Amino acid sequence: MELIRLKVNSQYRPCVDEAPYFSWVITSDEKNVMQTSYHITVKNMDEVMWDSGMVERDKSIFVEYSGKPLQSLSDYNWTVEVTVNNGEKAAASSSFETGFMKKEWTAEWVKSPFPMKKVKPGTGGQNPAEYFRKEFDARDGIKRARVYATCHGAYQLSVNGIRPDDREFAPEFTVYSKYLCYQTYDVTPFLREGRNVIGMLVGDGWYDSANFKPRSRKFKAEHSVLFQIKIDYEDGTSEIVLSDDAVKVSESPVRSSDLFAGELYDARMEQENWNCCGFDDSSWKAGIPCGKSYANLVAQYGEPVRPVKEVPAVGMTVSPKDETIIDFGQNLAGVLRVKAKLPAGTKMVLDHFETLDQYGNYFNNIFMSEKTGHKQSDIYISNGKFTEYIPHFTYHGFRYVRVTCDQPVSPEDFTAIVLSSDNEDLGTFEMSNEDINRLYENTRWSQRSNLFSIPTDCPQREKGGWTGDIQIYARTAMLNENVTPFLTRWLRNMTCSQQKNGAIPNVIPLTGIYELLEKLNRIVYRNFEPVGEAGWGDAACIVPWSMYQLTGNIRILREQYDTMKKWCDYIINTAKKRRGKMKHPKEIDQYLWNTGHQYGEWLIPSQTVDGADQSAAKPINTSVYCAPIFGWNSCRIMADTAALLGHTSDELYYDDIASRMNLPFKKD
Repeated sequence: MELIRLKVNSQYRPCVDEAPYFSWVITSDEKNVMQTSYHITVKNMDEVMWDSGMVERDKSIFVEYSGKPLQSLSDYNWTVEVTVNNGEKAAASSSFETGFMKKEWTAEWVKSPFPMKKVKPGTGGQNPAEYFRKEFDARDGIKRARVYATCHGAYQLSVNGIRPDDREFAPEFTVYSKYLCYQTYDVTPFLREGRNVIGMLVGDGWYDSANFKPRSRKFKAEHSVLFQIKIDYEDGTSEIVLSDDAVKVSESPVRSSDLFAGELYDARMEQENWNCCGFDDSSWKAGIPCGKSYANLVAQYGEPVRPVKEVPAVGMTVSPKDETIIDFGQNLAGVLRVKAKLPAGTKMVLDHFETLDQYGNYFNNIFMSEKTGHKQSDIYISNGKFTEYIPHFTYHGFRYVRVTCDQPVSPEDFTAIVLSSDNEDLGTFEMSNEDINRLYENTRWSQRSNLFSIPTDCPQREKGGWTGDIQIYARTAMLNENVTPFLTRWLRNMTCSQQKNGAIPNVIPLTGIYELLEKLNRIVYRNFEPVGEAGWGDAACIVPWSMYQLTGNIRILREQYDTMKKWCDYIINTAKKRRGKMKHPKEIDQYLWNTGHQYGEWLIPSQTVDGADQSAAKPINTSVYCAPIFGWNSCRIMADTAALLGHTSDELYYDDIASRMNLPFKKD
């Protein structure tokens, strides 16, 4: 017998800033082996922080810590010993570390001195990414070193010219004003006695994206960084290195980066060894310290976006329009790695797309891309040296790439780098029918492409966190991958985005153009308060309930309880306030959520005209039954959740409401 998959907060050896919970898995060659008890100890060096004692339970998931307060920026080891029904015992150990448990940062935010320009649609119309660097000294005898970092924008971090991991798009996509993740890096192997350098390359990311940045006049687009380095020495002393007025800034060869339009990279502007000691930064500008605000900072919960696969080109053709097109044989989300040695000044344009037109030519199928500039194009300008070029702060949904260059290219020089939130794989499926196998693989590729920091609707046109999509797919996602941390973080951002009246926006995080869409829905359907739509806002109840049903995660129900309750109250209040158009008696209609803006049966094949869905334009067609059923389902989930958590009065109330909502359907 053996204990495996020891996790803290559903992750392997994470950095946490909240009370942890523990889980493990028993493996045995014997049959019918069942846990009868467990014993957990948590230690900080030799100090015992928690000794659970022998607990006579079969529970091996979501076992919550109940010990002394954990100290910030510290390492902890934990051991679990398990006894099973045949009397056999097994033990295993793992570790975790803490971030800032009480937000006790001391670093300053430092912003770029370069002004942000007005953004234009299309590749090259956005702001350049910028280099941030700071030199610092370290003594001999380094025992442990950590960097805690985040930014406004998206960043790649390095120490002495080395990236400590391969994550991309840090600090991830969240409701930045209320929930901004910081990342923790083990840089112990990379520091040395004497002079050292921390470097951060910072681009727009989601934070400064034209599509996603807040529409409030109070929002100021900027690239800024926050980092704090803690160095522990063998002699028991420590040093802290902070972002401050010693940070210097320069523009980078990433002349423009955008999640939708792509990247413009001019290799002629590269500054070799910019993130190493000995580099002359005398021409760089001083960063601007801009305050010490930490209230929204949280340790990243969930796996980062990183490269998860590589897909080689399977062919290259010349189209009827004389276009060079490379085929990767699979729709995916990611970027290219291009090997090239081109004459200085030579431009290579990489246009990513999903399908050929009927004649075999390049075809951009992104709706309104000519107007929005969402062309998924990366442009590389050579400095005359050999390169392996990988774009930095963009990603694309594609199978094909059109390559435009006045130099010959070879398919062997192009590799697709698949990017995704690196959630742990939980299972596979295979059978004798290859069509079914391909259907399953399509599902996994779709999941890989759309669990990208948040659950998105597509990896090319919108990349938005549409709630209706994950509401449908959450259960399947959990069967394929460990998405508990991923969905937990997204649900926390749902709570950040919930309106005062309880309405859940259609898109989480609610930012940018989706804020405008919400306002338009209010005006068109004469709603004077924020609105939530059936099947979309109901993700507030359906997703955490699905997590509980599939994994036994009662913790997420406790955490999301108030958000779920406010959503159900929004449904109930909306039904009472506005009469429906079906002219039901008031005693029935007051429990039917059938007014306001609804999507109804979204994308019904029989209700399309020239490929455009008509159900949203005429919600009376389907919302009269869709919305009330979803309303009943959420209130039913709420009653069941209240019962599980012991909230008896809430259980009785929502059970009664759900029964009244269901009554008209029983009569019909």
